Amino acid sequence: MDLEKLIDMAENGDPEAQCKLGVIYHEGILLERDPEKAFNYFKSAAEAGTVEAMSHLGAFYYMGVGTIVNYEEAYKWTKLSADAGNVEARYNIGIYYLEGCIVEKDLRKGIEILRSLSEEGNARALYKLGECYIKGVGVEQDYQEGVNLLSLAVQKEDIYALGMLAYCFMEGYGVEKNPSEGFRLMLLAAEQGNMSAQFSVAWCYYAGDGVPVNHKKAHEWFQKTAEQGHEESKELLKDLYFDI
Repeated sequence: MDLEKLIDMAENGDPEAQCKLGVIYHEGILLERDPEKAFNYFKSAAEAGTVEAMSHLGAFYYMGVGTIVNYEEAYKWTKLSADAGNVEARYNIGIYYLEGCIVEKDLRKGIEILRSLSEEGNARALYKLGECYIKGVGVEQDYQEGVNLLSLAVQKEDIYALGMLAYCFMEGYGVEKNPSEGFRLMLLAAEQGNMSAQFSVAWCYYAGDGVPVNHKKAHEWFQKTAEQGHEESKELLKDLYFDI
């Protein structure tokens, strides 16, 4: 759809156009990123009953994007969207229960939601449920089941599952310990934008874990994560000695 036409439709009260324009302003696609405009368009669309916009609005209230943090509004809109079947909102509700943010912590409910989404093939839920099995959060610790779930998520190209699977190979959780394979997978996740994996790659290069020591590459990866606001990387760049 033509951008000018989309803007005109949104300004004339079309909720679907408002939701689409909210995404454009949020992601900085075609137009300069503007969180406040994105929030306002999502709010208008959500109030008109657009389920996707409700999910976005809940997330904006939760993170304070384009508005002030408001957990009550965050839960209200996320729950409305989840009840209407929005997958992203259902996932977020599950995370709220797991972490005890916004709602009272309830591991059983959180795991139940993640399991339901996983059975539907949702990659993020497969990753998070796999992580829960690896760490023993809300379920009995089971490395093999965790690896199985993570592998399914990796098949769906989830970069966070890829990073966690790499960690399993590094430590020997549910698979034969193989630091070299772990590093290979971690590097793949890092190259696709997983910041946690990028930090791990930096440390592997610095310490020689799964790969030969290479302080130049370690510095490059620490620098990359530091530029994204990773505080530990900023400190390590000041404190570590890099022979480059």
